[in-house]
Amino acid sequence: MGGIRSAFERAVRREFRSEGKVIDSSALLTVTVQRLISDLEAIEASDCFGDVSDTDLLRQYAEVADDAIDQCFNRIALEGLHRRLLRQACGLVLQRDSYSDLSTGFVFAGFGTDELSPSLVAYQIDGIVSGRLKSRMTEKVVTHRRE
Repeated sequence: MGGIRSAFERAVRREFRSEGKVIDSSALLTVTVQRLISDLEAIEASDCFGDVSDTDLLRQYAEVADDAIDQCFNRIALEGLHRRLLRQACGLVLQRDSYSDLSTGFVFAGFGTDELSPSLVAYQIDGIVSGRLKSRMTEKVVTHRRE
C-alpha cells in the first residue's frame, strides 16, 4: 500500500507544480491505482499460486486488505471505486510474482559427490500467503568435477 500512496503523492506534486491547474485528486488516485493494477496484471502468478486466483486470495485476506488501505490512506477521502481498485491491487500483489520490500532470502549450499566446490541455490521469500510459502528461485549455481 505504501508504494501506491507514494506514487499518488508524486503524481499530486507533479500536478501541483503546473500553475493554474486545479488538481482532481480523485481522478489522480484512480489513474495511479489503475496503472499499478495494469503493471501487476502483466506479471505472471507466483508459481506457488498456479491454482489460486487473485480474487480467491482477496476474499481470504479482505479484512487485512481493508485495514492496510485504511492505515495507508487514513487522511484521504476514498470513494467506493478507489476502495474496489485498491482491494483488487491487494489481491494481485499477493498472487503475482511480485515481492515486497520486506522480502528476504535464503541460500542453500552443499557438496555433491562429483563436486569440487559447493553448489548453491538462492531463493527470495515473501512470507506465507494462504498457507503457502511465497518464494522464487533467484539463482542456481551447480558445479561438477570435470573428469
